[in-house]
Amino acid sequence: MIIDGTLLWKREDTTTNTGRIRFYGLDFDAQNSIYIAGNITGLNNNSFLGFSYATIPGTIFIMKTIPDASSTTWVSNPSISNGGGTFGNVLYNGTELAFIGSSSKTNFTWGTQTIAMPGTNEGTDVLLARFNTTSGACLSLNKITSNTPSIDYGAAIAKDASGDYIIGGGFGGILYDVNNNTVVNEGGDSDFFITKFSTQPCLPLSSESFEEVKTNIYPNPVKDLFIIPVKEKTSYQLFTITGVLVKEGCINTTENTITISEFASGYYLLHLQSESGKKESVKVIKE
Repeated sequence: MIIDGTLLWKREDTTTNTGRIRFYGLDFDAQNSIYIAGNITGLNNNSFLGFSYATIPGTIFIMKTIPDASSTTWVSNPSISNGGGTFGNVLYNGTELAFIGSSSKTNFTWGTQTIAMPGTNEGTDVLLARFNTTSGACLSLNKITSNTPSIDYGAAIAKDASGDYIIGGGFGGILYDVNNNTVVNEGGDSDFFITKFSTQPCLPLSSESFEEVKTNIYPNPVKDLFIIPVKEKTSYQLFTITGVLVKEGCINTTENTITISEFASGYYLLHLQSESGKKESVKVIKE
């Protein structure tokens, strides 16, 4: 193929006014479907491929289009207007789409997922959201906590060789990690950060909480359901790679299957606790 700079196609919004819609992230998959992250004004002042927003002051959004961007496969936005700020980059990662941005709304909701953010006039926190690439359903919401009223945002996202997310952005005050360690802005309000989110669950390292794993579930990888051979009544909890509880219940010697056909492909962590007190942790791979 010869690349000569020829314009193949162009898609535009429906207004000539500046700033009514902006794109902050683009990516594509092996079928050349296009994934877009952007921000659009409210009151239906603009539209793109049929998507507009009626409520003031507007919203961030992500969308999937067919390869020539003449129509959308799906469009998704938070249920709270302007809850994600103005930044919003995306990264295609197999069966899921990762979104990096920010939010200032106390109860930030996207689809069926909700997360507590700083609140109005209390700054913004970095937001990491994950979506199913087929349906656009929100799989999880995560954040990097900061002091208030610090203005913090995620602007760049990539993945390393193991599939873990590398995230970069800016912060204005103090960032806290999961162990409450801090990183302090030393230069005003323009410091940057870079961090890493694991996409595979870490098995417990201490034998004090979990005994040596002996239970072998099958099949694993699993497509629809898997079997857990147990010798007594056992409770279970199934977590995503980011620690979100997605399913729990009890199994026994005869009723020992768990169905996960509705979940996205990837890694999960299954916690088991038998009636006699034995605890185990098993990594589950969903096809």
